[in-house]
Amino acid sequence: MTSVSERYASYKAPRWVLPALECLLGTLPKGHIQDLSSVVLTDSDGVGDGKTGRVRGRKHARRACRGFYHRASKGVPAWIELVVDNTIRSIPQSALLIPGMRELVLGEVLYHEVGHHFDATVGAPARSGESAAEAWSARLLRQHIRQRHHVRRAVGYVMAPAVRVIVSHLRRRAHVQRRGAAG
Repeated sequence: MTSVSERYASYKAPRWVLPALECLLGTLPKGHIQDLSSVVLTDSDGVGDGKTGRVRGRKHARRACRGFYHRASKGVPAWIELVVDNTIRSIPQSALLIPGMRELVLGEVLYHEVGHHFDATVGAPARSGESAAEAWSARLLRQHIRQRHHVRRAVGYVMAPAVRVIVSHLRRRAHVQRRGAAG
């Protein structure tokens, strides 16, 4: 089973983060994440300085990123690092009161990083790299919503356009913040 740990340098995460993350991990296909050793929750101060490798032709400041996938290497199993303060910083606190929104916000980042893991271990529904991670993220979020929030499915059909707009807005906002921090 994939373990979850918290390693914050100077941040106190909201109490809902850990339960929401465990809920999100609970809906992942067990056979595909058995070789994913852990998910580590951290903050931007705990990430360290420097730049990432090239992502879509650009390098980004590590402290501005929302998550990292660390491939298995030299006997160390694969693991995921989520930068919680960067993930929830741009989300209005009132939005986090909406049922399921917390999972949606964390899930987008977690499932993106899990998508990198699936790309490396299972294969990709799209081109490898970021495209594959995005495709897996969308697929896993849909699966999570179907499994956990099936009672709200009827409401979901009505809310789906609003959720798409919110997720799109969050992605654009995170992209603009990353560009600003990288420059």
